[in-house]
Amino acid sequence: MPFAKAAEDMIAKLGEDFTYITEGGDAITVRGVYEDQYQEVDPQTQVAVISQQPMLFCRLQDLPETRGRGDRITVRGETYRVREEQPDGYGNTDIYLHRV
Repeated sequence: MPFAKAAEDMIAKLGEDFTYITEGGDAITVRGVYEDQYQEVDPQTQVAVISQQPMLFCRLQDLPETRGRGDRITVRGETYRVREEQPDGYGNTDIYLHRV
C-alpha cells in the first residue's frame, strides 16, 4: 500500500524515539512523529477556541500489545498520559496525549 509505505518513510525520517510505559510498568522505546502544535477548534458555537494538543503518530506493530488509556509516554523530556488512540486503518495510529 502506498500510504503505509509513505507513513513508514515519514516515521523513519521525521520521527524520534519516545518511551511508552504501560500501567503495569513495562517500558519500550518506540519511534514516532511528535507534534505539539496549536489547533483552532470550533465546537459548533461559532467561537474560535485555540487549543494545544500534543500527539504522536507511530506504527501499531511497534506499540505494546497490552496498552490503553492512562499509560505514560515520555518524549523530549516530558511525561504525558495516553488520552486516546485513533488507528488510521493502515497499521498506524495517532496517540493523543495529556501533559502530567
